[in-house]
Amino acid sequence: MISSIQCRPLRVLIAEDYPDSANSLAVWLKLWGHASIIAHNGPEALALALATRPDAILLDVGLPTLDGWEVAKRLRASTEPPYPLLIVISGYCREEDRERSRAAGCDAHLAKPIELETLKCLLKHLHGGRQALTPLALADLVPDLESAADVVEAIEDAGLQMQRGWDLSNWRYEFVPSGVRFAYQDGPWKAEVVAKLDLRRAVRETSLPV
Repeated sequence: MISSIQCRPLRVLIAEDYPDSANSLAVWLKLWGHASIIAHNGPEALALALATRPDAILLDVGLPTLDGWEVAKRLRASTEPPYPLLIVISGYCREEDRERSRAAGCDAHLAKPIELETLKCLLKHLHGGRQALTPLALADLVPDLESAADVVEAIEDAGLQMQRGWDLSNWRYEFVPSGVRFAYQDGPWKAEVVAKLDLRRAVRETSLPV
C-alpha cells in the first residue's frame, strides 16, 4: 500500500520515451500532489529542464537522440546550484550503469519497475522550501576544509541553514585525523562524505544505493 506523501508540492520533469510509463508516473505524482511535465527524448528533456528549472527530474537513460546520462551531464554544466534532484529510472542496472549515473551527476539510480515507496522517499528530500542535501550535493559543497567548516557551522545552526536554503537534518559530522567526516542517514539510506586534509578536496565514500 502506498501511503500519502508528506512534503511540499514539487515540479517534476519526467523524461521517458514510453508514453505509458511516463503517463503512469505522472498519475502517481498528481496523486501525491505534485505537478509534472513530460519529455519523450533527450533534447526535449534538456530544453524543458533549462526552461522550467524543475525541482526533480525522473530520467530514463535510454532516451532517443541524446541519452539520459548525457542530458544529466549537460544540465549540470549549464546551470548553477541549486540543481534539481536527478533520479535515474532505468532497465540498465549493472554496477557499471550505476557508476555512469554517479559520474553524470545523478543523485539516485532506480531499477524498472520502480518501487513507488522508494521514489516517494527520494522526493521527500525536497520539502519545506529547502533542498535536503544528498551525499552528491554535499560533496559538491565541500571541495576543501574551509568549505567543510561552513557546513559544520550550518549543521549546528538551523537559522543558518534557513538562510542558505539547506536542509542538513539528516547529516552529522565528526573530526577525524584526515579531516572532517560527514555521515548521512535517512532510514535505510546511508552515506559518508569526507573532506580530507591531505587532498584539500572532498572524497565521496558512499554506501547509498544509487
